[in-house]
Amino acid sequence: MKKIKEQTLGGSRPLYHQSSLALEGILFGGNEPGESPLNECKKCSLSHCSFEMPYGVWNCSAITLDHVTFSKKARSPLWYNKAITMSDVKIYSDKAVRECYGILLKDVYLSGDEAGWKCHDIDFNHCIIQTQYLLFCSVGVKMEKTNATGPNALQYIEKGEIHDSVIVSEDAFLHCKNVTIYDSDLTVDYLGWYSTDLKLVRCKIRGAQPLCYCHNLTLEDCVMEGCQEAFEYSDIIKATIKGSIKSIKDPDKGIIEADHIDQIIQDVNRRDTYGKVTIIERDKIKP
Repeated sequence: MKKIKEQTLGGSRPLYHQSSLALEGILFGGNEPGESPLNECKKCSLSHCSFEMPYGVWNCSAITLDHVTFSKKARSPLWYNKAITMSDVKIYSDKAVRECYGILLKDVYLSGDEAGWKCHDIDFNHCIIQTQYLLFCSVGVKMEKTNATGPNALQYIEKGEIHDSVIVSEDAFLHCKNVTIYDSDLTVDYLGWYSTDLKLVRCKIRGAQPLCYCHNLTLEDCVMEGCQEAFEYSDIIKATIKGSIKSIKDPDKGIIEADHIDQIIQDVNRRDTYGKVTIIERDKIKP
């Protein structure tokens, strides 16, 4: 493996089509203008490098990044890649990680907008993410011990599994399919609207109108704090809620069980669905 250390590289595609490189302490850009430093590269490792030019890692495979920083100047830094591993990476640039396959991000800080679009098999572990439109239309999403904030998160994703994470958003998991979320804290208005096969297990849910227009929705031992008009027009296979919920509105079918429900809103003029929903309030069951 060829080693390149402590250099500044600029120009257009300075490492085009290279393979088996070990890059350490490289500054891509700086006062040297350019773009596309790693394009169509294979089997390369980068350690303690900085990117200050756009299109940093494109069309590459088997790339490892450790202690690497992408500045705001390094827009669209990781596109069309396969088998990328990142650890202790900081990404401040917009449109990061797009249409990539087999991506592992561990201890990554990501603050640029539009991150993780149309990716396949992308795994976040102990990451902090502050971005708009996180993981739009991605398939095979894993997330563990990750904190994600931003107005639009995980929309249209498929085959997702989330563990022990915190998500703060306006409308996360919109139109998602086959997603399971375990032991996570979700502060989301319009959580999971129009989702299919969404399952939440031991989650804490806060938000204005969560889980409406869902198909095949399951909740197991979840807490719903301050939630109003939940489950509107949703097909709920089974929802077990710990504690109370402010209000539920016009669910289509299934079983909803909670300790207490402050208000049950049923508009008989909107849909002929009643009799298909069983609502159980534990505090009203006689011993």
